[in-house]
Amino acid sequence: MRKISLVAIAILTCAVVSEAATPRTLTRNIPVGQVEALELDSGIGDVKVIARKGLDEVAIEVTLTPRRGGFFSSKRQAEHDVQAASMRAKVKGKKLVLGIDPPADDE
Repeated sequence: MRKISLVAIAILTCAVVSEAATPRTLTRNIPVGQVEALELDSGIGDVKVIARKGLDEVAIEVTLTPRRGGFFSSKRQAEHDVQAASMRAKVKGKKLVLGIDPPADDE
């Protein structure tokens, strides 16, 4: 009986720690001009690109969701990292370069 109780407590603790975190959405519109290529600097996560012809600008929407990396990682640190991250969008020649920059180490 003691083993079952400890497992139930461990599962309950994990459920409390993994409660849903609030995502943050970053948006930006970039004039297309002569852009012919897209470069993504994506370290982790899923990327979905939807292309449409005849538009004068690129609409960018990035959703960042804090997630713990493991048993000893901090939910508070993950939430801080999401809030401190910034979007990078630059046109270099005919290439649009997009990326998400993590917070600086000194923050």
